[in-house]
Amino acid sequence: MTTSDDQNPSTNGLPSYGSMPPPPPSGSIPPPPAPGNPAPVPGASGFQASDAIGYGWKKFQDNVGRILLAILALIVFTVVVELIAGVITGSGFDEDANDFSIGGSLFRIITLSGGFIASAFVIRGALDITEGRKFDIASAIKQLNIVNVLLTSLLVAVITSIGYALLWIPGIIAQFLLLFAVYFAVDKGTNAIDSVKSSFTLVKDNIGATIMLILLSIVVAIAGLIALCIGLLVALPVIAIAWAYAYKTLLGEPVAA
Repeated sequence: MTTSDDQNPSTNGLPSYGSMPPPPPSGSIPPPPAPGNPAPVPGASGFQASDAIGYGWKKFQDNVGRILLAILALIVFTVVVELIAGVITGSGFDEDANDFSIGGSLFRIITLSGGFIASAFVIRGALDITEGRKFDIASAIKQLNIVNVLLTSLLVAVITSIGYALLWIPGIIAQFLLLFAVYFAVDKGTNAIDSVKSSFTLVKDNIGATIMLILLSIVVAIAGLIALCIGLLVALPVIAIAWAYAYKTLLGEPVAA
């Protein structure tokens, strides 16, 4: 005796019309995100520079007190670094930029390193915000690998300086392609060379989005300057958070709402 399946071999192994298909094997469906975790956002294809600036403005309002205190702390940090450099080298705030003596060169190295570290603090604090934490300069300090940050920042500075020495255009291109190098060093803990390579790839794959964010950031910075320079206390943190948002989003990583 033949069955209906024998008469219709094309349906063998398939559910009959109107029946529910069997459930997929266990483990083939990814688990839902844990409650309270930030939902993932679109990757590079869904990135909008205007969304980054809007996110920066919203998060600045949510963290305004902490951010202003952090700015004050960074100003004090910068002044202290310059004072220490002045004591060590016998120089001061009026250091001649054309002074290539040992003392003058050491003064610039110390102050430049202080600037690199301050920038890394800002980046880490902005990344913390995108990860759902409050802006906390003390927490940022604890998370940083200072040596790694300094080496990455120094490598970026050397590459861009060589580029600018080659009639400017190569320097501008290098600085553009290495915009996210320190972000990788701060966020992923990658070494200087890998951080530079990662930034090159990320920007290369998102040239249009990066250019739009640069242009909008310039507009925000100009608006801050127009507001009697006090507006920079708002504009610069907004830009910093916007760039952290861009970094995360272009990588396709989750960003806290």
